Amino acid sequence: MSHARNRIIYIHGYEPHGQGYTMPAIESLVRSTLPNTCYSSYVEHWSPLMDTRNHTFKEVAEQLAQEIRDGGAYEKQYAVCHSMGGLIARQMCLMPGVKLDGIVTLCSPHEGVADWMEKSIQVGREWFAGRGPLSLLKGHPDLRELNDSAARFRGNNHFVGVKCHGHSGPQFWVLDHDNDTVVEHVSQQGAHVSGNIQRYTMVVDYGSNNVPQGLVGDKLCPHNFVVEQAEYPSQDHISFDNAPLISAIRNCIKL
Repeated sequence: MSHARNRIIYIHGYEPHGQGYTMPAIESLVRSTLPNTCYSSYVEHWSPLMDTRNHTFKEVAEQLAQEIRDGGAYEKQYAVCHSMGGLIARQMCLMPGVKLDGIVTLCSPHEGVADWMEKSIQVGREWFAGRGPLSLLKGHPDLRELNDSAARFRGNNHFVGVKCHGHSGPQFWVLDHDNDTVVEHVSQQGAHVSGNIQRYTMVVDYGSNNVPQGLVGDKLCPHNFVVEQAEYPSQDHISFDNAPLISAIRNCIKL
């Protein structure tokens, strides 16, 4: 095991091909946000998760929890998560032998995905077919159980939600700005989830341009853009303020 005393675990979300994805911009932002004196005190952990297409977030949490147990003991452990990864981290906190001292979630469907995404999942659209996305529906028993049990983990939770500004273009979903094209803002912030939660909001502004639709997996859609470009306040015609995410990291991770 590393001589580092603390561990930061990066947990990715749903991936339609059943593969994992890294979050280098998020990792870099965490490094630059933490005080220099913290660098030698922590080790970063990332590993591809179980197939998130064909396994529920609860099943994936069980796999990752075992990895964490096998990885040895640390004084403090934190999780920084995107999308489905936030549910995985919260689920792990309810499992024996896993202790997380804080969680930062970004664009996580704490209360389920948006209605237009539910329709795509329910009809089994190619990008969203499988048991993994089904577990992100508002009525799924695993999600209901997680939120009913949320009060059991009264730890250090920081939920970052994303809204978008721009034109809706030809998409079939209604752009009311209170969403990231995949998850409604109220769900990202876990508005009805109990526990010790600090909530934050970021806005991605596309100006006079159309907002890319999350349904097609576009890296420029708000749900994905904030992960791909977490370090940078703007790219081409897109701008956003990453200060709320920086605040969440700074308030959560105390090494």
